[in-house]
Amino acid sequence: MTATNIPPNLLGTVPDHVIAARYGLTPDAVAGRRRRLKIPGVHQSTYVQRPAPAEVVALLGTAPDTEIARLTGRCARVICQLRKVRGIPAFVPEVRIMPKAPPQARMTLPPEAVDLLGLISDAEVGRRTGIRTRTVQAIRTRMEIPAWAPTKREATKPKRELRAVKAPVVRAPKVAAVKPARAPKPPPAPKPAPAPRHVSARERLREQLREQEPAAGSRVRAEMVAPTPVSGLSLLSAQERTIIRDVRVGKPMDWIRRERRVTDDEIAELMAEVGG
Repeated sequence: MTATNIPPNLLGTVPDHVIAARYGLTPDAVAGRRRRLKIPGVHQSTYVQRPAPAEVVALLGTAPDTEIARLTGRCARVICQLRKVRGIPAFVPEVRIMPKAPPQARMTLPPEAVDLLGLISDAEVGRRTGIRTRTVQAIRTRMEIPAWAPTKREATKPKRELRAVKAPVVRAPKVAAVKPARAPKPPPAPKPAPAPRHVSARERLREQLREQEPAAGSRVRAEMVAPTPVSGLSLLSAQERTIIRDVRVGKPMDWIRRERRVTDDEIAELMAEVGG
């Protein structure tokens, strides 16, 4: 059941918790339904309850308030209020008190075992009489007999225990591990041949002239070094030939230095080689 099943003419006539208990809803659900219909609520202090039926009053105090509210279809708070107004005490469930078990007879020791208390250990007394050590200790404490304390000689006396003879352990002789022979290292790989250096035509021409240069004689050297214009121009690179052409056609030197990225000394040396 939802709050929409509540008749609108019932909302606002009684508190929300009373309607909620009647329809099995929560007070918040009933209050939300009433606010959506814009119906004012009824305060608990101004609400005058109808007189409780005789059968409901007869059940007060005979069972928990929640149980009576479930049987009568009312709210547990309403049942509690009705009970308090009439001075009826709350229901107290009956507590069953189990009868106490008869006290057990205290365990005693035989007379010959009582004579041994304090003379030997409690464990030895229990072993001879078949009683637990803790029970023997409790009986001795109840009889106010001090515990047995071994003398220094008895404390240091070796215990006679049968010790199992351990069989000699035969260990296998250690065998030195044979290390596998190392494989010979492979010969080092040959180093790659260096890449051939780029030699310009200008350097090749100079190398040829240096090979033809005699050991002595500056005059002969000068005659052999001086190349012919045709052979020297043919051995120059494309960049050098372009620079020579720009100079011969009369282009500005500033433009040649900026565009060809050369200096005046390089231009002069190049023109001297080609005889121009």
